[in-house]
Amino acid sequence: MSLKAFITTESAIKLNYYYEEYVIKGLFLGRLGEAEAMVEYCGSDEYNLHLTYLIETWISNMESQFYRSMKDGIEMDWYFNLNTNELDFLEDKTEETSAKFIQWRDNYDGTFEYICKCYEDGCVYLEFNDEWLYDIFERNILSIGLK
Repeated sequence: MSLKAFITTESAIKLNYYYEEYVIKGLFLGRLGEAEAMVEYCGSDEYNLHLTYLIETWISNMESQFYRSMKDGIEMDWYFNLNTNELDFLEDKTEETSAKFIQWRDNYDGTFEYICKCYEDGCVYLEFNDEWLYDIFERNILSIGLK
């Protein structure tokens, strides 16, 4: 799975879960109509706007974290294990991972495409921040006109 596909899939899962658990259940309080409300939301322009916001925010956040780690020479503690398809923690940094990090740092061109290459190599930031959902539904930042 490509990094963009991973981010898109995970963002949609988080958005759907949040909407179902915190918005729909709050509106319907267990009554009939929850499924219809979810289907209606998923087919709306609002859903597409929310999903786009989550994807773009995650990518932007990942780019800044990745750039900072490259600039400061901080090895990334998290990596995506291609063998298990799970996010793992690097407790023991081997010479191989250190060499990969130096190679990534020395060749980093500041683009998301480069981060995708590093993802394919097995190491990127993949954390989803739940605060982005609160931005949408509780802080209503998408409805505020920013200058």
